[in-house]
Amino acid sequence: MFELDLPTIVFQIINFLLLAVVLGKLLFNPTVRVVKERTQQVEGMLAEAEKKREEAERLREVFTKRLGEAEKEAERIIRQARERMNLERREVLERAQRQAEELLRRAREEMEEERRRVVERFREEMADVIIELSAEVVRSAITEGVHHDLVASLCSDLWHLGESEVDTYRRAMAREAPTAFVTTPLPLSEEERAMIADTLSSLVDRRVALEVTEDPSLIAGLKVKIADTVFDNSLRRQLTTIREKLDQELKSAAFPEFSES
Repeated sequence: MFELDLPTIVFQIINFLLLAVVLGKLLFNPTVRVVKERTQQVEGMLAEAEKKREEAERLREVFTKRLGEAEKEAERIIRQARERMNLERREVLERAQRQAEELLRRAREEMEEERRRVVERFREEMADVIIELSAEVVRSAITEGVHHDLVASLCSDLWHLGESEVDTYRRAMAREAPTAFVTTPLPLSEEERAMIADTLSSLVDRRVALEVTEDPSLIAGLKVKIADTVFDNSLRRQLTTIREKLDQELKSAAFPEFSES
């Protein structure tokens, strides 16, 4: 049998306890403290991670919300841009249509004006041709006797002027040089010159001198200018009157659209 040495056992127990206390002081407590500190650090890190996760979640929600708002804003901007573009396109088309209509209207007016000018020019040329042909026919048929008859007819017409007309001519000639400018297509005889001078002198109650020039285009008859008054019974004047009437008739009959212009 083993013999128990009580003092030795007690000493060993005391040594063990002392060793445990020493180890607890030197090793266990620092380890526990380190473990506790590490645990606290881990818990802090976990809390911080959770906080960051929550912040990230909040930021994600904010970002998602803002992204949705941005998409809506983008859609609104795109819609407004399309509406504005459609409006501007309509305005451009309407403006272009108005400009085209204005250009067409101006072109029609210019064409109408050009047609008017062409027609009027044609009418005038046609009237001129008719009158010139008539003048050639009349000139070939006119004799000196017809011319002399027209000279006498003009003098007769002057003798038969009314008293009021005579007074008017006399007042007009009161401050004018007593000279009459006579245009004739054929030479005047001395008798005709004297007859014309006597007639005009009687008209203005002053002796009138004559300045005579020849113009074959008058065909027959006389053109007499005294002061501001012109007496004209030449066939050229009569043909001119006929031309004016012919022009009006052509304007009314052949070209009624110009009858009021």
